[in-house]
Amino acid sequence: MAHHLSSSSPLRVEERELVRQLQLARQLFEELGGSLPPAHVDPAQVYSALDVGCGAGGWVLDVAHTYPHMQVTGIDTSEPCIAYARRLAEEGDLSNAHFVVQDMRSLEEDGFPLDAFDLIHMAFLSSTLLTTDYPALLRTLFRLCRSGGMVCWTEMEFPITTSPAFEHLTALICRALQAAGHSFVPPSLQELAALFVCRRGETGQLVQPDERRHLGITPMMGSWFRASGYQQVQHLPAAIEVSTGTGAHPCFVRQVEVFGQQIRAFLLEQQVISKNACERLLFQVLDEVQQETFCGLCFVLTTCAHKPLLENTTPGFAL
Repeated sequence: MAHHLSSSSPLRVEERELVRQLQLARQLFEELGGSLPPAHVDPAQVYSALDVGCGAGGWVLDVAHTYPHMQVTGIDTSEPCIAYARRLAEEGDLSNAHFVVQDMRSLEEDGFPLDAFDLIHMAFLSSTLLTTDYPALLRTLFRLCRSGGMVCWTEMEFPITTSPAFEHLTALICRALQAAGHSFVPPSLQELAALFVCRRGETGQLVQPDERRHLGITPMMGSWFRASGYQQVQHLPAAIEVSTGTGAHPCFVRQVEVFGQQIRAFLLEQQVISKNACERLLFQVLDEVQQETFCGLCFVLTTCAHKPLLENTTPGFAL
C-alpha cells in the first residue's frame, strides 16, 4: 500500500524519520510474506484488531486497506507518530483505521474493553519495553483478546554478519544491556559469562568468542505466552538476508545508521566504550556494511497463540 505525501514543501526532519519507519515496516513485512501470518490467521474471521506499539501506523494502514471489513486500532505512546498515522488514514480514506495515544503499560487502567479484539498484533517492541514488562503485557492482552482470539508477536535478534565492527558493536550493546539490568539472559547465566569474558581496552580488537552477541528475547516468547494462559502456541521462524545486493540491504544500511545514532548515548552512559572509540566504531560499522563483500542474516520469530475458548479460563503467572 503506497502512502503519498504532499510535495508542496520539504519534509521536516521528524517527518522524514516517520517515512523511514513506514518504509522499514513495509520492507520487513514484505520479507515475512505479509502483515498477517497466512498459515495461522483467517482474515474472514477477524473483525477487530489491535496493534500494540504501532509507531507510524504501517501495519494498521496496510491491514485496514487490505481488509475493509476489519476495524483496526493502533496504539503508541508517541503523539507525533499517532498524528502522522491519523493523517495518512484520512488521506487514504481508511475509516476503519483508528489510532490512539496510549501507554501499553496501562491498557486496563485506561478503559480498553475486555474481550474486544479478535486479533492482537505487536512487533519489534524489544527496544521500547524492559524485560519485566512482557509477562504483564501478555496477561493484559489476554484479557483484551476475545475467547478463541489470537495474539501474534514478532521479534528480531541481532543480525549475524561478516562485519567485525558490527559484531563488536552488538557485543558492546549486550554488555551495556546487562549492566543496565535490561538483559533477557537470566542473571545466573550473566554471572557465568562474566567469569569468561575479559574486559578489554578500546583498541578496536575483535570480540572474544565467549562474549554474547544475541539479544535473547526470542527463546523467551513461548514460555511467556504459556505462563500467561495462552494455548496453541506456535512459532513461525524466518530469516531475512541483508547482504549487499539483496533487496533488503539498502533499508538495512539506513537502519544501521539510525540505530547507531540512537544507541550511542546508552553505550556511553553504561561506560562500555569511550566517546572517541564509539565514534570510530560507528563509522567503521557503517563502512563495512556497505562493502560489496558484506553478508548478513536477520533471524525473526513470530509467535502466535490463542486465548482458550473457555471464558472462565484464568491466565497463569509469569515465569
